[in-house]
This record gives sequence, C-alpha cells and structure tokens, in this order.
Amino acid sequence: MWHRQFVALVLFLASAHALADLVDPGAAYVCDRAHLVFSIASVMETNSPEDQGTVLAPPSFINLSASRSVQCTIGGAKVSAKFSVRPLQASGTCGGIRQISLMSLWVNGKAIFDDPVPLNHYCLEEQVLHAIDIKPEGSGAHIRICRAGWEWGVG
Repeated sequence: MWHRQFVALVLFLASAHALADLVDPGAAYVCDRAHLVFSIASVMETNSPEDQGTVLAPPSFINLSASRSVQCTIGGAKVSAKFSVRPLQASGTCGGIRQISLMSLWVNGKAIFDDPVPLNHYCLEEQVLHAIDIKPEGSGAHIRICRAGWEWGVG
C-alpha cells in the first residue's frame, strides 16, 4: 500500500517541476507602425511549455518559419531585413536544431549587418544575437542590439 502512495507522490512532484528535454530555437519579428518600432526577438519553444526555458513570441510578432525578406517603414526610418531559416538536419554539427540567420539588416540605406549573423543559435556560442529594436530618431534611427545566452530551465 505504501508503494502506491510513494509512486503517486513521486509522480506528483515530477509533474509539478517539469523540465523540457527538447527545444526548437527560433525568432520572430514585428513591424509596428503604430508604436514606431521594428523588432526582432528570440523564441525558444520546448516540449514542456511550463519550463522556465520556454520563450514564446511576444504578441503581434510573426514567427520566422521560412526564409524571407522584410521591408518596414516606421516614421522616417526604412528598415530592410533578410532572414534565412535552415530546418532540422539529420546530421552535422548542431544539426538537430533549426538555425536562423540574419543575412542582412539595413536602416535608411546603411548596413547594420551585411554578413550573415546567427540569430538565437545557442549551440555553438554562449552569447548570441538575441534581440534588435529599431526606432526612428530625428532624421536617423536608434538601434538597440542585445546578445544573450540561454540555459535549460532558466531561459
């Protein structure tokens, strides 16, 4: 009898502290003309949504599920971004995760990134490109670039 109670207690405790064991790194973007901002944000989907490491796309952001080019005019700032999405691979270094690269980012005709930059690619680097916010400022733009890391169960 005590065995069933013990098993029930273990199952209860395990379910209360679920940790993910599969991740799908990604990214999302928004061209918000109402709030005058173009943003890119990292996303980390897991097989355990209650895990602290799960990072969902903010409201109104569009998940990058395929390669694409994006044009966005916010106030006087013209933003052009190209994204490459490489799906899961059967083999190779970091092949088991989706890989997203920011191929280029231009603001008002000036290159911010003109060479591919891995976006949210935690496999090889500790600090990776995590987020970008671009807001018009005078005749130019204010650009915030964030690099960060990701850890299991932490985010």
